Amino acid sequence: MISDAPSLDRRIFELLQQPENAQFTVCSLRDAYAQKFAIEAHGRAALRRFIYEHLVKLLNAGLVEKDAERRKRDQLFHVASGLKGEVLNLEGETFEVWHQRLSTQQAKRKALNKSASPPSAKKETVNTREKASHEMLEKMLKEVQRDFLETLGETEIFQKLIQDYPELGESIGGEYKAACDRSSRLLGHVSALEKAIQRFSADAK
Repeated sequence: MISDAPSLDRRIFELLQQPENAQFTVCSLRDAYAQKFAIEAHGRAALRRFIYEHLVKLLNAGLVEKDAERRKRDQLFHVASGLKGEVLNLEGETFEVWHQRLSTQQAKRKALNKSASPPSAKKETVNTREKASHEMLEKMLKEVQRDFLETLGETEIFQKLIQDYPELGESIGGEYKAACDRSSRLLGHVSALEKAIQRFSADAK
């Protein structure tokens, strides 16, 4: 083995030694690798990149040659006569090892990018969300207060009618009771919303 020989996955070397792969494309070599070493379909895109990285090494070392006909897709390559095991370092990573290393590196980068978010940006996002929630509660409180006042006015009218016209007591007594119930319930809503708004105000200080 030459001291500066490119590091190559032994499996790729073995595939390129087979007569049917004397001429190949990146996709044909990928498919041969996937079939022989049982690479599942979801790993084919990564496998293509793996094959291409090795192809670049072999091209730079003059051990694989590009066909004279240049193509934008499915470029054809030829195995050179100098592609022999003794001139290569065949202890390179297999696809599975390479893919695991790459996936780990990508996961670490994502974690670093996520943790590197500026604290000020996070705080600004939280403040914006809290402001929107506070404004929504204020709007709800105004609506409930308006409904409460309307219902309160309704109960007062019913009460006055019953006092002034006792003969209406039986006919509107049920409606008067329903209005009182609504008024009581809405008063509870007002109280709950006021407490929630007070909590937001206290936390913002």
